Amino acid sequence: MYLFRGAPQNLRETAWKEESIMIQESIYTSRNENLLHLNHTPAGLLGIGRRTLRTLTVLVAFLAAISGQSIGQTTTGSVYGTVTDQTDAVIPNAAITITSVQTGITQTSSSNDSGNYLFPALPTGDYTVAVQSPGFGSQTQKATHLDANQNINVSFKLRPGNTSQTITVDSAGALVETRDSQLTTTVDQKRIEDLPLNGRAAYSLVQLVPGVTTYSAQSVVGDFNGTKFSVNGNRTNEDSYYLDGAFNTALFNQGGLLVPNPDALQEFRLLTSDFDAEYGRFPGAVVNAITRSGTNEFHGSVYDYFRNSALNLKNYFNLIVTPLKQNQFGGTFGGPIIHKKAFIFGSYEGLQIRTPTIIAPSSVSLPTPAQAKGDFSALPASKWPKMANGAPYSCNGVQGVICPALLDPVAQGLLKYVPLADPVTGLSPQQEASANTSANQYLIRVDVQPTSSHLLSGTFFRSTGLINNPGQSSNQILDYSVGGQHDSQSNVVLSDVWTISANKLNTIRPFYTLSHAYISQELPAVTWDQLGSTVGYGALPFSSPVIAITGYFQMGLAAPGNDNAYQQTIGIEDTFNWNIGNHAIKLGGSFFWNIMREQGSYLSGGLVTFNGYQTTNALADFLLGNALSLRQNNGIFHTLHNPDPALFVQDNWRATHKLTLDLGLRWEAFYGFSGQNNFGTFMPNVQSTRFPNAPLGLLTAGDPGIPDGIINTQYKNFAPRVGFGYDVFGDGKTAVRGAYGIFYADRAAGQITNTEQQPFILDNTISHTPNLIAPYAPGTDPFPYQGMYGPSVNPNPAVFFPGATLSGVKPGAGFPYVHQYNLTIERQLSTDWSLRVAYVGSLSRKFFISRDQNAPIYTPGASTSTAGLNARRPYQPTPNSYVFGSIVQNADAGNATYNALQTTLTKRLTHGFSFLASYVYAKSLDISSIDPANITLTLSDQNNLSRDRAPSDYDIPHVFVASYIWETPKVNSLGVFGRYVLSDWQVNGITTLRKGTPFTVTSGVDSNLDGISTDRPNEVGNPFRGGLNRAQKIQGFFNTAAFAQVPAGTPYGNTARNSLFGPGLVNTDFSGFKNFPAWRESTVQFRAEVFNLFNNVNLSNPNGTLTSPLFGKISGSATARQIQFALKVSF
Repeated sequence: MYLFRGAPQNLRETAWKEESIMIQESIYTSRNENLLHLNHTPAGLLGIGRRTLRTLTVLVAFLAAISGQSIGQTTTGSVYGTVTDQTDAVIPNAAITITSVQTGITQTSSSNDSGNYLFPALPTGDYTVAVQSPGFGSQTQKATHLDANQNINVSFKLRPGNTSQTITVDSAGALVETRDSQLTTTVDQKRIEDLPLNGRAAYSLVQLVPGVTTYSAQSVVGDFNGTKFSVNGNRTNEDSYYLDGAFNTALFNQGGLLVPNPDALQEFRLLTSDFDAEYGRFPGAVVNAITRSGTNEFHGSVYDYFRNSALNLKNYFNLIVTPLKQNQFGGTFGGPIIHKKAFIFGSYEGLQIRTPTIIAPSSVSLPTPAQAKGDFSALPASKWPKMANGAPYSCNGVQGVICPALLDPVAQGLLKYVPLADPVTGLSPQQEASANTSANQYLIRVDVQPTSSHLLSGTFFRSTGLINNPGQSSNQILDYSVGGQHDSQSNVVLSDVWTISANKLNTIRPFYTLSHAYISQELPAVTWDQLGSTVGYGALPFSSPVIAITGYFQMGLAAPGNDNAYQQTIGIEDTFNWNIGNHAIKLGGSFFWNIMREQGSYLSGGLVTFNGYQTTNALADFLLGNALSLRQNNGIFHTLHNPDPALFVQDNWRATHKLTLDLGLRWEAFYGFSGQNNFGTFMPNVQSTRFPNAPLGLLTAGDPGIPDGIINTQYKNFAPRVGFGYDVFGDGKTAVRGAYGIFYADRAAGQITNTEQQPFILDNTISHTPNLIAPYAPGTDPFPYQGMYGPSVNPNPAVFFPGATLSGVKPGAGFPYVHQYNLTIERQLSTDWSLRVAYVGSLSRKFFISRDQNAPIYTPGASTSTAGLNARRPYQPTPNSYVFGSIVQNADAGNATYNALQTTLTKRLTHGFSFLASYVYAKSLDISSIDPANITLTLSDQNNLSRDRAPSDYDIPHVFVASYIWETPKVNSLGVFGRYVLSDWQVNGITTLRKGTPFTVTSGVDSNLDGISTDRPNEVGNPFRGGLNRAQKIQGFFNTAAFAQVPAGTPYGNTARNSLFGPGLVNTDFSGFKNFPAWRESTVQFRAEVFNLFNNVNLSNPNGTLTSPLFGKISGSATARQIQFALKVSF
């Protein structure tokens, strides 16, 4: 899905109406009119037929009967141990009772013949464990804290005596994991609540986890595409996200959907490498956010976080501080419904942001009044626009000037919306436009223990928000296009943990997840006909033309128009735990039903790109109307669904007292998407039987061997997992762990929806337009083009337009998979400190990349016009009157490697101090880092992928992150002054140091004559410059003289992809609290949070386009210092 931010305020009511329609009804667009039609049947609601519905019912019933569960749903941890006497002889049938400190709920078990016991599925929290056995004294272990997916060893050595004789042991528990081979990191409630979080986005704390890079900030309003980050070299769309164990991942682009505010979260836990067989679907991290539950006492809080631009410093490149007024306010409340039986917890948070979008003068290059009229004579001679013979343009004897008669009138009309640079200094003016935001979120969680053998839980989470943001890129013309987006999300999660017997337990979890985005654009600022152009619109003419001028500015939003989309998952998961001797067996499966719909106008107005191919100056190309390309389509319409089953078995085998083996096997069936039946692909020399008049090679769903989702269902995806944990000295303080596993990667729905093609969807691209008055000349403008929407998917007659860009997934493509492996040494250094050193590696295979199957064959001196490009393409159909353009294939041809040393130093919270730090030294290599749902062609050579094997976009070799919490000791010796003034202070912080991210130097010229401007120049010198101060870095971060255009007749330069690294990052976020005792157990807390405490100027990557006037220069930086105050009352 392609979304943009921003909506006028008058869309609020419309957005809410559309929200209710999208949740309750299935929609389609009539062939002849743009109206919403409603289908009220249950099958219509779910997007499934009756036969499939019956099949779904049977499968769900089957899962409920046999047990099963899948991917990362676990919200619980386990407590295990061995009961022995003083001679180390095992004690069978000892009675063990575990009690939750927060709720008082108890569970019982007994030791087996090997003396072992296991509580496999305990909610997170604090527990006491007690053991009794005839002839021995009782023992109780206190102060044991349990996190999700954590295994804690609580073993007992009983002394002879009466059971009335009780020994109480107060211990914080071991810091070293000796049993589990998977790499995990827990971010506990203390860190979630107390560490400084910009925007109060809990997902931002994933940056504390070693191996995580390129985090994209979580929207606090809701994000249809989801939060994304790369972990251990995996792509950013390869992580699994869960809320209270239920799937919370975006289907279109596989990001993490919204989670509740920090005050509503108990913790979240990341599994980052070689996780057990119960997890799958994606090879990246498993991120599991767990909400808080009520306790036996009533507690709550109210708060307001306040930010104002008066407290902030201006961005280094802005003229002023961006105006801002922001309030995040809300509260929590929880307590017992029935003492020790039923509990409730609720949370609300609201958000109001009042701020503009500001386009800094340094991030955009606008024409001066003279340049807008074609006069470039004030520029250096090397920057003058050049004619085809290489000579500069001249007018009336003045070089560097394009005569007015040559200027395109449509371009001149568009320039009326562009603010001009100062005629003397050449500086661009600063632009501003409103970017207000409002949001609300609600959470209710209920936990009930109706009997001693059942623990029931239910969670409901709801978020709504409206974002106004006219600027989508840093070089946007803000006065040209406005619009807005309304996001909403709903999650319902139910669970039942059933203790069948002392060694058998079953957990079942049904859930429902819905994410909806409604986008609307006001009437276009300008239309083609108003400009005097003959360009026709697509079927849904509600988007302005988009103009992109490389190195200068962009007019319009890259994903404009109206858009209405939702994605939902209905699922059931089940896990069965069985403790047999030294084996802790877990087996289960899951069944998800995924549904996606989207309707939008998209690029019906066209995307026109200028890059200097004609004159070597992109702005001059625009003035002449000579575009590199014009891409246009007739909108988008998707309605998809697919089943998603999985099964697994896992055995945690305690082979010896010191050695534990993890043995697992996972099975996943990846079904293709069904529903709309209008997707396509390309197979050379194969004729469509569904549409016999289709060009040779163009196939659609319904042709023999081409299913709805193009890719056939694959049933043989077996993923073994093996690992070990070795307690070196048997004291639980030193462990060596290792693991290996295979992990498959499911594909995003967006990867399939982008393969819509003729005769249903026309997505047409032409190269090298003669002008903007009639850019399709001498060819025929194929628009307007209605295409086929709604339930009818068999057009008669089927129409195929020549020259259209085709796209499709490679038929018979496999599913990507990753070999993961790690070796870890972990040591408890003292009572509170531990150190972990790990080698983490992976090999990724068959990952999808976008390549042009029909790339033009390089011929020196060949024309790069549309006709010239098509004449050199290898595939051309019969009849000859039809011409193929680009054929973008999503091919399973990508691979990647990752190797890293990851170290973590931890001090748990004692004496008021906690510390967590990690350092990672890593190398990540791949061919392409682009999300496969994005079909943009970025390969430099479509037929030689090895040219692009280089550091990944998210390759950051050195990363250090530290977080710390310090509570000052109480001062009781100075009376009131000591108790109320000097006591109850707290300081917290996060410090990050890392190397910069890689970037590629491009030529801005189509040297290989394939119509794509991602070519790279020659590196003719040393590009590195050392010892630069900040001003020097901004003016020339690297040696621009080290790069030159390739000579004529040379298709490829020797510059490698991602060969340079940008500026590094140094940042400290800080928070300070003062707690004031109030009545009884209530406190009033004043908080001050400072983001970028030392106001470090963290520069962005420089401009890497050789033909840009900003080549080598830096025009942006990260946010300057921001301050936030808060008042919080807890009771």
